[in-house]
Amino acid sequence: MFDRAATATTAAVSSRAHLRSAVVFEDVHYRARPYDAGEAHGQSKTANVLFAVEAAARWARDGIDVNALDSGSGGTATSVLLAASPAVKGVTGRYFEDRAEAGPHAPGVAAWALDVAAAARLWELSVRTLR
Repeated sequence: MFDRAATATTAAVSSRAHLRSAVVFEDVHYRARPYDAGEAHGQSKTANVLFAVEAAARWARDGIDVNALDSGSGGTATSVLLAASPAVKGVTGRYFEDRAEAGPHAPGVAAWALDVAAAARLWELSVRTLR
């Protein structure tokens, strides 16, 4: 059983490529539309952020903080920030870049990557796919 007095941190690695595409639920596997490698990569990076958003909601009661981060410039420092800094303890379901929470500035984070309804939808799609 998880000790509720303890805390844990999970970081989902994403990148600025998430800005290229939201998750296209109507054709997530490119069965009906032409495959585009850049768009597919962007969709996968958006999915990583959405995972963090939904996992944060599901695991909050257990004291688990879950965030996503840009692996680009400052990625290592940002990973260390999320893993070890008391400054982000209790911060969860967010996207970080260059050692700080990203906002809607350039490059920032796309609104679709933080959409709680899309995060829940992707979680359920993932569960169905694994069954």
